This record gives sequence, C-alpha cells and structure tokens, in this order.
Amino acid sequence: MALLIVGLVLLLVAAGANWYARNQRRQALAVTATETSTCGDLVSLARSVRDEVGGAGFEQQSEVVGRAVAEDGTATAPTSGTPVVWYRTQITHRYWEMQQTTVDGKQQWNRVERTETVSDVTSAAAFSIDDGTGSVLVAPDGADVDHPEKIVDRFEQSTGSNSSGLLDSVLSGVIRSGSQSGTLGFRTEEWVIRPGARVYVHGEVSDSTGQLRFRKPQKGRYVVSTRSEEEIVGDDERAARWSTIGGAVSAVAGVALIVAGIATVAT
Repeated sequence: MALLIVGLVLLLVAAGANWYARNQRRQALAVTATETSTCGDLVSLARSVRDEVGGAGFEQQSEVVGRAVAEDGTATAPTSGTPVVWYRTQITHRYWEMQQTTVDGKQQWNRVERTETVSDVTSAAAFSIDDGTGSVLVAPDGADVDHPEKIVDRFEQSTGSNSSGLLDSVLSGVIRSGSQSGTLGFRTEEWVIRPGARVYVHGEVSDSTGQLRFRKPQKGRYVVSTRSEEEIVGDDERAARWSTIGGAVSAVAGVALIVAGIATVAT
C-alpha cells in the first residue's frame, strides 16, 4: 500500500511540474511576442487614438526599456533612508516554540524554530520610465518587480528596547514570551529601484486615467525588471526545461512504484 501511495504522490508531482513548465513557456512567449516600443512612439500612438475617438481609450500590450525617474519627488526607503522610485521592506519574525510529539507511546517536547512575516510594505507611488524619446508612467501596483537591488539584509536579536523605526512599530504585537515559546529576533530586508536605474517594463499601457501609464492587465504578465528581456526569457526557458525533466522523472518513478505496489498486493 505504501508503494501505491508514494507512486500516486509522484504522479501528482509530475502533473504539477508539467503545469509549471507550460506556464513558464507561456510567460516567455508573451514577452518575446511583444515588440519593444519607444516611449515616444507610445505617446504618439495614444495621442492619435485620443484624437480619433475623442477621449481616452488607448490600451495596448507593450514593453519599453529606459531609466527610472521619480514622478512626484524621490521617495525614501523606510529602513535605509535611500532615495528611491520604488521600495519593498519586509520584516520576518524568527521564534521558537515547544512542540509535543509521541515517540514509542511516550510524550516528548522538542524546541522547534519557526518564522513568520510580520510586516511587508511595498511602495505604491507611480514613477516614470524615460528612454530619451519621451516618458511613460509606471504604476507598480500588481507588478512582478524582478531583481530589484537588495540594500538591507540584517538580523537583530531584539526585545524591543533597542529597536527603532519600522521594526519598533511591529515588535509589541509579535514578541513571544513564556515557557512554551520565545522570540529569537527579527530579519529586516529591503529592496529598491533607485532613480536612474535601467528598467524593462512589460505590461498593458493605457490612458484611461488621463495619463499614459503602464498597469497590470486583466490577463497576462506585468513585469518591472532591472534585467533585460533576454535574461528574463532565458530564466523562464531554463525553468521550463528543468521542470519538464523533473516531471518526466517523477512520472516514470511513480508508474514504477504503482506497478510494484499492485504486484505486492496481488501476491
């Protein structure tokens, strides 16, 4: 029976791996099938559509490459104080707790370390991408921000007495104490896109708000990346290839175990 169960689990793993591989290939195709435009071309095209239909109504799947520019003044990353156009700050609580298990009919207590995310803050302010021919707004809400620069990664053993800023604001609600659990500390990580950074943006560009901007489409991919299109596609294709190989191996092993399990039950 155990062989049958493991075999079925492996077949489920194979199905999941094949689904993931297909999804990665679709993402790569969506990027390669979209022609890279200039900001100037998009602005001119949107203006032509607006003049023809008499109002906002331009929507198009597009991609551009340019430099990130602060739209309404440079923002400041909350932990590092770095001037940015976009940031994400995450605080993870590392703690321990006692877990009861039964071994050979006897109750045992073991200390187990766990983690939980207690704060994950991402800036929502739009910034611009400028490629020298013009500029287009980028609304980061809903975007897959790919490979931003990581500028903070530290772990602090803290009881709240020596903390400050964003960390101090979350300590009181999460610090664990008592005989059954306790806080080990907090890991703070921060990622940013600085003004002037080269970015690649792939998504839907629209003037529905009165200004031409990139946004998340109802269907399809929305990427804001510090990497090139070629690097993104290469990663997607490698992930799809390895997932396909892993799925095939899991499928073969799963079938073999199911056959062995059936043979064992039959005898």
